[in-house]
Amino acid sequence: GRRKAEVEEAKQGVAQAQAARDTVELQVRAEVAGAQARVSAAGQNIETATAQVGSAEEAYTVAQARYAAGKGIIVELLDARQALTEAQQNLVAAQAQYRATLAALYRAIGWDVAPDTAVKQ
Repeated sequence: GRRKAEVEEAKQGVAQAQAARDTVELQVRAEVAGAQARVSAAGQNIETATAQVGSAEEAYTVAQARYAAGKGIIVELLDARQALTEAQQNLVAAQAQYRATLAALYRAIGWDVAPDTAVKQ
């Protein structure tokens, strides 16, 4: 009787371990899927920000030409420059966000994400 009870207890332990493993596997799959979605969204944000920089560059070029021809005022030129600077800042922020989400994805799939210690000049 005792042996049978020990076998039954071992079977229950195995079943509990399998259930715990399945739970962790589902959590990891959900974390990886979420991280992949965030990387994709961050990539789209870079595309959008890049397009905005292009538009702002064109607007600034037009404002410069108008000002140089005496058809525009300095305020228009400064506004266009400010819009270009903001678009460039948004692009840098989108790129940083992409890298952060990519690092989170790497961590979720178990890749080592050590910070780059080399100083690039």
